Amino acid sequence: MLLELAMPTAGYAYAVAAGSCSEEIRQDIPNHLVTGLENGAYGRDYLIDLDKQLMSLVNKKTS
Repeated sequence: MLLELAMPTAGYAYAVAAGSCSEEIRQDIPNHLVTGLENGAYGRDYLIDLDKQLMSLVNKKTS
């Protein structure tokens, strides 16, 4: 049961990551959603760092 719940969530995570790299999708997450994120082990700072890592990989492949 838990695996069944986790699988769609992983798919959503991939879709969101791909969308964050798309120039066709407006990158307009409201600031209060970012600043309101908790900052635990996998919180706001972790996500910001992960985004930077992913974007550096995208930039390497496109240049």
